[in-house]
Amino acid sequence: MTISIRDLEVETASVSLLKPLPRNPRTHTKKQVRQIAQSIETFGWTNPILIDAEGGVIAGHGRLEAAKLLGIKHVPTIRIENMSEAQKRAYVIADNRLAENAGWDAELLAIELQALTQVELGFEVEITGFETAEIDLLIGGLEADGKPAEPEPSFEGPDRSKPAVSVPGDLWWLGDHLLLCGDALKQESYAVLMGDDR
Repeated sequence: MTISIRDLEVETASVSLLKPLPRNPRTHTKKQVRQIAQSIETFGWTNPILIDAEGGVIAGHGRLEAAKLLGIKHVPTIRIENMSEAQKRAYVIADNRLAENAGWDAELLAIELQALTQVELGFEVEITGFETAEIDLLIGGLEADGKPAEPEPSFEGPDRSKPAVSVPGDLWWLGDHLLLCGDALKQESYAVLMGDDR
């Protein structure tokens, strides 16, 4: 199988001349476009927009919207001219979907995020795309020495060799609440639990 390796040339194009794909199945929320814009402001423009011969966007719709939000008039692009219409349509989907198929090594991610929180960045760590609460949870899974915390012991379930404490028909008072040991598919269970209440 021969894989085509293109000589890729980055060229600057006017934002006003680029045409977003009208049937792009990938959506971008305002929040996500703002995150992309913040990333561009923090790290610079690191990923050109892929366009076809007519300036139609093949990949980079979110980056284009972020450029508009930032008031950027010209953006880096790579022109892909030898794709058929079917290839372009498939690539628009593949470019987004294949990235979603990747995973995270939670331990290494937590270690990297923890390292970022311990140095003077000059920007917010949320620029990574992770919210503060997510970062706290990930880092919280590490011990003070930066190693993964031991997992909590798992619940093994009831010991079925001992007699049951509750049997069908038992009605338990739990403060202001009632708990019935019964069959939710039987009307009589609701009569026992609810009485005349509705």
